[in-house]
Amino acid sequence: MRELSVSVTDRFLKAYAARSPAQAQSVKQVLGQIMGLAVRHDAIAINPVRNVGRLRTTKRTIRALDQAELEAVRVAVRAWRAGEGADGRRPLGPRPNGDLADIIDVALGTGLRINEVLAIRWCDVDLDGPRPTLTVTGTLVQLKDAGIVRQDSTKSAAGLRTLFLPGFAVDVLRRRRAKAPANGLDAVFATRNGTWVSAHNVRRQWRAIRDEAGLDWVTPHAFRKTVATIIEREFTSKGAAAQLGHASEAITENYYVVKNLEAPDFTRVLDRLGPQGTTHG
Repeated sequence: MRELSVSVTDRFLKAYAARSPAQAQSVKQVLGQIMGLAVRHDAIAINPVRNVGRLRTTKRTIRALDQAELEAVRVAVRAWRAGEGADGRRPLGPRPNGDLADIIDVALGTGLRINEVLAIRWCDVDLDGPRPTLTVTGTLVQLKDAGIVRQDSTKSAAGLRTLFLPGFAVDVLRRRRAKAPANGLDAVFATRNGTWVSAHNVRRQWRAIRDEAGLDWVTPHAFRKTVATIIEREFTSKGAAAQLGHASEAITENYYVVKNLEAPDFTRVLDRLGPQGTTHG
């Protein structure tokens, strides 16, 4: 540990950042905590991580789905549910149910994270009021000894919120309420055995579908970014942050909203700066 000088640490972190820029900051943070603990126990004199150079990170391009891509997603899921692979043959295993299509529609109608969607209970939903709502009260977590359990709290205080539901999400939930078998968890989405649905399995199913459909860049989080982008464009970034449950608008703007590269049309005002006496059609 004493051989981990500032220069050695600096070279290591920069080499790591060149391979995996998205994870380099996390590695630096963890390494800094380890070395800080060593300093407190007098194993080393200084924390070398504090004096390394700044890591350059490449900001990922934010992408949201347009209407054509959303339709392609739904077409691909319908084909998968019907068992129509790229070769026209039905894949082995149990016949897919309609859960994935419904999960995607609820995600698009709310902007929730995938584990928040899967944690929705019927007691969180009001479909019979004049304006149907969903109250976000928890998320699913994977525990080593207990498996998948519902955590009755959100990622942050801002995550506890009540959302108004669009018509297509209301239709999905009403249909599930009428047809889906009851379960002891009061879960909107449950397995055939009445347990919580695994987000890992949802992602695995979606990866198999998207690769065949040419939508390899679309992850469940892309649905969340699509919601943020459309709300920001039509309303405000403050509204998008409230919908997503972010405490800060900056998080929404920097990581979830696709930037609009087209400036507003100011030509009527700018024409005042032109030569006097000229008109423009």
